[in-house]
Amino acid sequence: ERRTKIIEMGGIERLVTMLEGATDDRTRKAALKALDALSHT
Repeated sequence: ERRTKIIEMGGIERLVTMLEGATDDRTRKAALKALDALSHT
């Protein structure tokens, strides 16, 4: 249910965009962690 809501909101695309545009490792790590969590649900 939670994953579906995130997908409907365009969350995955936003996370990928955030990952692509990240200028620091902290932001990249946060985006990767969120994408990883979504892939396991």
